[in-house]
Amino acid sequence: MFNIAVGSFIAECNPNSPAVGWPHFLSLGYLEGDAVLEELAAEFSTLPPELKGFFEAARSNFDSPRFHPLVCANGSATGPIDHACFQDIVHRMVTGVAGSGHLDGIYLALHGAAKTTQDEDPEGHLLQAIRNSVGPSVPILATLDLHANVTELMVRASSALIGYRTNPHVDMYDRGQDAAALLRKMRSGRSTVSVFHKIPMIAPSPTHLTAVDPMSSIWRRATEKSQPGRTNISMFTGYTHGDSPKSGMSTLITGDSDIADEIIKLGRDTAADLWHARGEFKLQLMEMHEAVERAMEAGEDPSRPAIAFADTNDNPGGGGRGNSIWALEAFVKAGVRHAVLGALCNPAVAREAHRVGEGACFHATYNADEPEPTSGKFSHDVRVLRVHDGHCIGRRGMFAGTALALGPSCLLEVAGIQVAVISKRLQTADPVFFEMLGVDLAKARSMVIKSRGHFRAGFDEFFSASQIFDIDVPGLTMRRLERIKFKKISRPMYPLDRDFEWKPEDGEVISFFPAPAQTA
Repeated sequence: MFNIAVGSFIAECNPNSPAVGWPHFLSLGYLEGDAVLEELAAEFSTLPPELKGFFEAARSNFDSPRFHPLVCANGSATGPIDHACFQDIVHRMVTGVAGSGHLDGIYLALHGAAKTTQDEDPEGHLLQAIRNSVGPSVPILATLDLHANVTELMVRASSALIGYRTNPHVDMYDRGQDAAALLRKMRSGRSTVSVFHKIPMIAPSPTHLTAVDPMSSIWRRATEKSQPGRTNISMFTGYTHGDSPKSGMSTLITGDSDIADEIIKLGRDTAADLWHARGEFKLQLMEMHEAVERAMEAGEDPSRPAIAFADTNDNPGGGGRGNSIWALEAFVKAGVRHAVLGALCNPAVAREAHRVGEGACFHATYNADEPEPTSGKFSHDVRVLRVHDGHCIGRRGMFAGTALALGPSCLLEVAGIQVAVISKRLQTADPVFFEMLGVDLAKARSMVIKSRGHFRAGFDEFFSASQIFDIDVPGLTMRRLERIKFKKISRPMYPLDRDFEWKPEDGEVISFFPAPAQTA
């Protein structure tokens, strides 16, 4: 019997978004106990794909695995978490671990960029609390988002951390399987070493795409230097908007301890490679007036390629409100034709659309009660084209095969423009947000999509990279670093500071599992 405890705590916290507590986690499907296992066994699960990847790999490859479900608290991208709520989550996690009896390993799906109203490193403190409960010999593994702000505490409290390798994120399931394979190796008696480097640099998240440079070349060089099956490479570009002492990029290389010197060298080389490329993370944003001109041209001339605009400054996937109206207002005023926008998160408008029904018209006011000024307000007569309960299955990209609950949703016609509206904040990374409402995306001449970059993997059958532009409008996930009022970020930090040097040996962390004193 192989006893494994599993759970998740997913949150990427934007300090400029409203704080959240238990109602937020409950609304997104909080689970614990046997409900976790039932959801993991479902064909289409609401749980993080990496958790399902770990579960299925362990079930197939471990000898008589027995899973002990902990807590699955998935808050998505949001504001800071009420500290009492987080402490309760930790208590439930640790209580679940303590009640599981003998454990051969623990796996957690984490994000790595959470913060609470009092704690800048909740994942580190969660891992440490579990470590204190089980002692030094039980392997604790976790997967992290590529945008994690990793800390030394997270590295030392865990046995191994495994990051996503793709942006857009489409490899979460595979990374969960990697965690299962590494746990099996650890329990077979193999010792590991991890080398961690925190790099004092941040970059606008649209520059983090892994299929293009600089990240593509950095990944290629690191992979060429590694030994397949013996090393795990993680590079974390960090959550830029986290504004935390733990902000910044990092690298974490884990491998067999008998090649520790090689692992340490690979870690230093990879960290240095990122640092030397710091000037290559160049942001390109399009002003709204140019976006309107291009949308007008595409709508009037069907021979031109269709185009998509990423409303990256209002990305729900980074803690944005997902409801700003600047692009909609500009398109309506200009008379753009054959355009599709969304999905705007506006529960009040969705409720009214459901009340009046399909085919009816009403006067909609977007963000009537929204206090956030960057969201804006906009009123216009609309016609209800379709209503939907918001339950759907992701079709492509990061949400493929995931059960989604978007709340009461609708498709509106606003001055000839189709606008998708949902009631639960989630970035529009999958065509299903529109397709469930009957939109034929192949006929759209222009789109404005509420996402930063993950939609690229979902909408790639409609738009190539050359057809996609990031627009610059107000929002809580603004990309121009000079406009962000950082308060807690460590300094010096490139590019906020430029007159300083850094080398990988600065603050290097090397961690062995089991610890050398415990190795027989």
